[in-house]
Amino acid sequence: MTSKGIVLVFAIIGIVAVVALVSWAWVRVSGRKEKIAALSVTGSDEYRSLSDEYRRLADMAVTAQEHTELKMGDIAVQMAQLRGQLESVQRILKDVE
Repeated sequence: MTSKGIVLVFAIIGIVAVVALVSWAWVRVSGRKEKIAALSVTGSDEYRSLSDEYRRLADMAVTAQEHTELKMGDIAVQMAQLRGQLESVQRILKDVE
């Protein structure tokens, strides 16, 4: 497998992992929203703890998205380097012909 293929495989695995994490956080948050809405009327301590957990999960989702953006930026840089190397090899092969 070429280095381009390896980078692509790792990129796909990373993206799938981040999407799974964001999806999991989304499901958790949406379940908690219902509980928070029901408890907001009472103003209890449980409401505050659920509210804090909601904020924590929302922060996790934002962090996962930022991580994905950073990884995609790294992958774009690596792909640009691989394109440059491939162009160099193609030029050398043309010169050899």
